[in-house]
Amino acid sequence: MYGVTNYQDMVSYLTVTLEEEQYYCKALSDEMIKINVSTSDYYRRLIKQFQAENVVHHTYQPPRERAYRVVLRHLHHFIHPDVIKSELKSMGHIVRNVFNIRHRLTKAPLPPYFVDLEPCDNNKNIFDLHFLCNMITVEAPRKENSIVEFTRCQSYGHTKTYCARPFVC
Repeated sequence: MYGVTNYQDMVSYLTVTLEEEQYYCKALSDEMIKINVSTSDYYRRLIKQFQAENVVHHTYQPPRERAYRVVLRHLHHFIHPDVIKSELKSMGHIVRNVFNIRHRLTKAPLPPYFVDLEPCDNNKNIFDLHFLCNMITVEAPRKENSIVEFTRCQSYGHTKTYCARPFVC
């Protein structure tokens, strides 16, 4: 939460939505307060309240809601993502998204595909696959070493989906 000049007013604002035992705060620099809640229900309730009243804040995607991403290598780029999605569905995986990786300069399609799976207990079983469309290698995606900077507010560590800060020119 940004622009907190009076802590007591902020606490009374939060107690309208949450009980005092359900959250704790940390004071950060530049009039920022970090609010941690005890359950995901309280998190959703608080974010809904912030969005309804246009409170300047940012948040992060809860880990339980993050997609499980894998890379399928050595697939021909003409294979339609719906074919991959249906084959993975028949194997018991719930697919959120499939998209072909493109060359960063020419934008030409490349053999790898990113697959985002819904969070489930069987997600790690995808690494046991040997064939998909008669060709496949399943790998974990490479970790990026850069810190995400959001272009709207010029802050680091969060993305547009979870930012309610005003634009910075």
